[in-house]
Amino acid sequence: GAIVGREGKGCPQGTVVTVENLFYNVPARRKFLRRESTEAGHISQLVSRYALAYPELRFSLLSDGRLAFQSTGSGQLYDVLVKVYGLEAAQQMLAVESGSGEPRAEGVKTAIRVYGYVSSPSLHRSNRRYLTFFVNRRWVQDRSLSFAASEAYHTLLPTGRYPIVVLNVDLDPAEVDVNVHPTKREVRFRRGNEVFAAVQKAVRRVLTESSPLPTVTSHPHPVGPPAEGLSFWGQPRRLTGVGGERRPLGQLAMEVQRTAEDALATTVTPQPDSLLRPRLPMLRVLGQLGQTYIIAEGPGGMYLIDQHTAHERVLYERFAAERAHKAVASQQLLTPLPLELTPRQQAAMAEHLEALTELGFEIEPFGGETYLLRAVPAALERGPSTTLRRGSGQGDIGQAVIEILDELAEEDGGETREEKTLISVVCHSAVRAGRTLSMEEMRDLVRQLEETSLPHTCPHGRPTMIHLSAEQLAREFRRR
Repeated sequence: GAIVGREGKGCPQGTVVTVENLFYNVPARRKFLRRESTEAGHISQLVSRYALAYPELRFSLLSDGRLAFQSTGSGQLYDVLVKVYGLEAAQQMLAVESGSGEPRAEGVKTAIRVYGYVSSPSLHRSNRRYLTFFVNRRWVQDRSLSFAASEAYHTLLPTGRYPIVVLNVDLDPAEVDVNVHPTKREVRFRRGNEVFAAVQKAVRRVLTESSPLPTVTSHPHPVGPPAEGLSFWGQPRRLTGVGGERRPLGQLAMEVQRTAEDALATTVTPQPDSLLRPRLPMLRVLGQLGQTYIIAEGPGGMYLIDQHTAHERVLYERFAAERAHKAVASQQLLTPLPLELTPRQQAAMAEHLEALTELGFEIEPFGGETYLLRAVPAALERGPSTTLRRGSGQGDIGQAVIEILDELAEEDGGETREEKTLISVVCHSAVRAGRTLSMEEMRDLVRQLEETSLPHTCPHGRPTMIHLSAEQLAREFRRR
């Protein structure tokens, strides 16, 4: 068409701009438009994303004469999340707020601010469509940002699952090039590594600090004054512990019970606040169920702990710490163990040999398809205590190594070689389901799980425990 005029117009608040008959004179473009429902979905997606970018504006979308979407315009991003994803999903979102402004070497100070919401590990989706990013409130599609957010969830989500992310990266416009793609969806950062690190650290910090923990709920307490310095079970009063740590009474009560029954009194010494912050409540082991689950009691009710996934988490963090310090414990075998490997297993070993060596394996060719296993990670034989062992001989160790190589041969690009090797080794080093554990072994495993940084999931992203609260038990037994 021809431009018949171009002039300025006043647009007071409430002005409605109507665009009709798009592409009416471009048959080629109209030909490739899909069904009306599909195009309406694209429009709805675009409107909802910019509603997330500008929560202070009220966006309304009409489709076929009905209101399909409307944001509140309250200025609160959480309100828009409720409209876009629903109340149930919004309640499981965690707020992210992180900024940095460290001076550069050349004396220029550039701040990178990352803010928005991310889903808790319990909320995930089957694809990456729920990863939404804005740069200076412009919606963008950037692989590095998506990878940074996904990496922050590493070992927290099951394989093939993805979080819900709504993040805005605010930085100096001179630090980003928005003219990469005609649609302005793709951008390039001047310091891409720093933006990647800022997003990954901001999300990981929130997931670590805000991971859901069982809480002690308040119950009606008996009539009468409590003993001095103590409060009744579940009463909202709290006691101050060593180093200013504030801990609920229920947790302190469990410590007293467990210490008394274990006859292993531990001396509490002042520690840094980061180490004192409890990630799990103090648990008292009661027994084992089905040779697979550890039954434990805590201030908030009953806990069922999967002994295999819990041990995986313990070993994963131990291996990761030892590998970071180049001090992975390796156990030399008294007699080298011959392994007969298939061509596929040999290829997997050659590809991951460096990672296997870093984790404590010593494997060398012996001719043909035979290889000699001379050393294995010490954790492959020892458990969380000297009493918790796999109870296996060299034959079982050799079978475990073959299974590890089979897993490494699988084609999946979810992790790096080192990480994939570590997770596989940890899985085969952990105590198996179906293994009877003594009370001492179970207590030792639970204690070490309490000391991990992310005790609620194993490295594969599966849960390590489930919690049945005292309220749920009371309801099931119709006590209230």
